[in-house]
Amino acid sequence: MKELMIAERLSSIKQNFDGILLTSSGTEWDFMTQSPGQSGVFSSLISKLQDIGASGYELMLTLGIIGLVFSIIFTAVSLLLTSNAQKKEEKKKPSGSFSEVWDKRGQETDAANDFRKKIEMEITEARPGYAVGEIVLKPWHMNILGIVHGGVLYSLADTVGGTAAMTGRDYAVPTVDGTIHYLKAGKNTSKIIARAQEIQNGYAFSVCECKIYDDKETLLASATMTYYHLRKR
Repeated sequence: MKELMIAERLSSIKQNFDGILLTSSGTEWDFMTQSPGQSGVFSSLISKLQDIGASGYELMLTLGIIGLVFSIIFTAVSLLLTSNAQKKEEKKKPSGSFSEVWDKRGQETDAANDFRKKIEMEITEARPGYAVGEIVLKPWHMNILGIVHGGVLYSLADTVGGTAAMTGRDYAVPTVDGTIHYLKAGKNTSKIIARAQEIQNGYAFSVCECKIYDDKETLLASATMTYYHLRKR
């Protein structure tokens, strides 16, 4: 009777551990299989983990690429917006002093459209409060009487006086008033020379006295010009 019970017990143990198979394949040990020939639990687990790892890598790679694309787009948009903002700011902001603007404007002006060049006027000397300019006379500088046109003399006095008032200053000097006295007819001369001296410089206005001579240093005209100080706002 005991032998029968032992045999039944052994049979039961055999059935319960029928799925336990200890095999060796290279360096991998598989066990706890459901039946011989199938992969072990550890192999299945490792396979699942490998699948999950591969999927995670692909996910991270995809997210990384998407992030890189968005980063490039964001950077490009930021640079574009910054550039536009800087351009708008530059348009709003005055570029330097009026003297700098005036000098640049003079350089950019086409000779054909520059009044001074048009009447062939040349500034030969300029420093704060003092300037000299001249015009080499041509037939078209004369009036119908054959003498230097009064408008030519006034233009020379106005321009040379304005140069004296503006040189070395941080403001422009539009003319607000001018008085000229024609003292002698300008004839039989190759050129006219104007010398301007600033006689008053206030916060808002400058006054310059300008004298015009012929090539023999004969005084032809005397002018007093007043200029407003147009400052940077």
